[in-house]
Amino acid sequence: MNLWEKYLGTTYELVDVLKESADSSVALVYDRAAKQVCVMKQRALRSRALY
Repeated sequence: MNLWEKYLGTTYELVDVLKESADSSVALVYDRAAKQVCVMKQRALRSRALY
């Protein structure tokens, strides 16, 4: 299980990871409840910048 799958749970399905870096990553996910594709950004816990 990768990091994305750990946090997506049953609500979202990973479509594709667009970018990964040491501080963040961006992915396309399918929202099963809303039945649409969304962009999800994951930030490192040590990051203090607001998103």
